[in-house]
Amino acid sequence: MSGDRGSGVDVVVIGAGFAGLTAATQLIAAGRSVMVLEARDRVGGRTESTVDGTGRLVDSGGQFINDDMPHVLALAASRGRTLVAGDHELASLAFRGGGEHTDDPLAFAQLLAAADGPAERLEGIDPSSLGDRTLGDWLRSRLDGDALAAAHGGFAGAFCLSPDLLLAAHVAEMGERTPMTRDELQYVIAETMHGLAVELGDELGDRLHLSARVRNVRRSIAGSTVVADGITIEAAHVVVAVPPAAIGSIAFDPPLPDALRSAAAAFRPGSVIKFLVSYPTAFWHDPGGSLGSVREWLDPAGLYTRDATALADHPSIVAFLGGPSADEWGGWTPQRRRASLLEHLVEGYGPAAARPVSFLERVWAPDDLGAGGYCNLLVDPAHLDAVDVLRRGPSGDARITFACTELAPSFPGYVEGAITAGLAAAERVLAPAASTTPAPPPPPAPAPR
Repeated sequence: MSGDRGSGVDVVVIGAGFAGLTAATQLIAAGRSVMVLEARDRVGGRTESTVDGTGRLVDSGGQFINDDMPHVLALAASRGRTLVAGDHELASLAFRGGGEHTDDPLAFAQLLAAADGPAERLEGIDPSSLGDRTLGDWLRSRLDGDALAAAHGGFAGAFCLSPDLLLAAHVAEMGERTPMTRDELQYVIAETMHGLAVELGDELGDRLHLSARVRNVRRSIAGSTVVADGITIEAAHVVVAVPPAAIGSIAFDPPLPDALRSAAAAFRPGSVIKFLVSYPTAFWHDPGGSLGSVREWLDPAGLYTRDATALADHPSIVAFLGGPSADEWGGWTPQRRRASLLEHLVEGYGPAAARPVSFLERVWAPDDLGAGGYCNLLVDPAHLDAVDVLRRGPSGDARITFACTELAPSFPGYVEGAITAGLAAAERVLAPAASTTPAPPPPPAPAPR
């Protein structure tokens, strides 16, 4: 292909999500020359910011963090960000939806909470004991009725795929890597989560190239030649910081080993739609303090809403719809999605919900860059070891390293996981010349507002 040929660098990082940005930042701090190539015209991966109808910059992608996530908290603290806590300790309401009346939303929410039991037990099960069973089969062996419907919809919403595609062993293994003790949606960042990625990207300066999709990685004894849209660069090491489902879109020469290509192809992205709806006042707050903002529905399966106010003068409700329901709604017009969601919000919060001052939606559907859902999920039972295979990389060749939230040692599927994956990738690249000087402790987390 045509394009500029850059001089060689120590490391090319493919992908400018949090994993790639973190790896690049660590490698530069260690004295390595680095170039980051990003296919999209922005940084951040599954985080993204958009100006809403009121002119405010808001997170249209990944947004929430909690006290279990030290790396993203430290990053936010080091950049002077403000954490805003939600009402995560308070009771929620739930509705049948689909036109069915719910007599007592609080009692129904308590009934559906019983569906959390199997999920908690699954996290304590040895993944190897689950074989190749789907999560759907595993749930049906333990639940029925509304509890089964709630569990099925809850997992579809959380993982953005049908439980009949998800592997129970993979979900259990992900649970082992996610030591969650707090509400996962505990805090939002007032200045946006995506703003952290933008700042990391800005600090890279001319080391970062956007709209530079990598087409080919040619490997030789001397290193690799990375060919992207508009640029060709020589590198000693390559960090492939893209989701597993996107690895197959890069032509490796010579080809990656069959085991690696099969492991990457065993993952699949799901679908999720995020809505951010803003109002003049936070009418959903309970003056008595006993009822929280969380609402959920059996129909559509996976619909979940709650307060997401980042700025006091900008009250907002966030809604997530994941899995098959997101696939269905994604085929609708924006007008129909808006009307349907507002109808559910009125059911959940009252007539004031019908009059937003801003309505923002972002459909996160699968594409050939591995987007869609919160992360790629393992769906091929023939490759239950795919995470380990990708972490190891090509046998005997440490010059190619894979880094993405799916492979994270902790919190896969979260920004925290992407950061830890980036740290692990940088550590692998630096391993031959690793310093014995202990790393400084991370800065303190910002105090919640």
